[in-house]
Amino acid sequence: MDVGQSASMQIVAKGLKEVVEYMAPSPPPKTGKHRYVFLVFEPADGKSATNLTVPEDRKHWGTGKARHGVRQWASENGLVPVGANFFYSQNDEQ
Repeated sequence: MDVGQSASMQIVAKGLKEVVEYMAPSPPPKTGKHRYVFLVFEPADGKSATNLTVPEDRKHWGTGKARHGVRQWASENGLVPVGANFFYSQNDEQ
């Protein structure tokens, strides 16, 4: 635990499987600010979601339609949103 961090702030994740390896934000130089979004979903029926599909393509989550990607993917996989957050990052070389 870091100095100054209280025990109540420490998050412990036991028995969880890493699904996707973390990749730090790395916007290209001279492209301005980039928004990074985190979305949290849970199964709409309250059961475990074990057979999620993988989006075919990064752009629009493989749907080919703007503003449909993640919504359509969640719907197709029986998921509902329960949380979201975002942050901005930019390359130091501007």
